[in-house]
Amino acid sequence: ATICLAEGLCEGGELHTIEVNPEMEEMITKALAQTDPDKQIYPHFGDAREVLLELSDKIYDLAFIDADKKSNLAYYHLIFEQVRSGGLILVDNVLWKGKVYDEAANDADTRLIRDFNDAINADKRVEKLILPVRDGIMVIRKK
Repeated sequence: ATICLAEGLCEGGELHTIEVNPEMEEMITKALAQTDPDKQIYPHFGDAREVLLELSDKIYDLAFIDADKKSNLAYYHLIFEQVRSGGLILVDNVLWKGKVYDEAANDADTRLIRDFNDAINADKRVEKLILPVRDGIMVIRKK
């Protein structure tokens, strides 16, 4: 996803990506080394909460949350103030294979995703929509 997002970077743009799984570091580093050297891609490895705090001086046009579902709302709150007005926050897997609409589905992940979706729906600081592609992508535009 990082390399695809980097294709849309404007001149001078930066892309910061965070990976918690240390086993992925070597693969990610090798893949990024094969990208256009003019693209400014900065990989960070570790807990996203800690990394986001370290990057708290950055302002973003776009943030993409594709992480552990239990932390989506925490990541949203951490990144929100760093996204400029008019900027976007994208969140993956918000339909969770359609389980969010299945009243019989009450596993922990499904409940957490429903809670996240409800919280964003109630947030008056944003405009939002869900693209029903694959597992669903929520597009959140900060007012």
